[in-house]
Amino acid sequence: MADCDLFLLPLRKDNSKRPHPGWLRYLLTTYRKTVETAGSQIERLLPKHIHAVTADGFELKTMLFALASFIFVILGQQVATWVSYVLFVSKTIVS
Repeated sequence: MADCDLFLLPLRKDNSKRPHPGWLRYLLTTYRKTVETAGSQIERLLPKHIHAVTADGFELKTMLFALASFIFVILGQQVATWVSYVLFVSKTIVS
């Protein structure tokens, strides 16, 4: 990570002897919440249990679940956009 000029900066506790400045603490908490939200949304799409007998079967099922989740997210956004467009057009025509 140092080769790419990326550095790990953990969020310190409130009672730390060397607390971060306020602006840095705000940025760290904001980015942390964004990352945790994205992770929880991905976790919600995946099943709780994956029954697989072999390591290859587990890898295959995990890959397919991730692919299906990605396709669901993409198609879900397109369907939601299409539905909102149809509703907007129908309201415009009626008015």
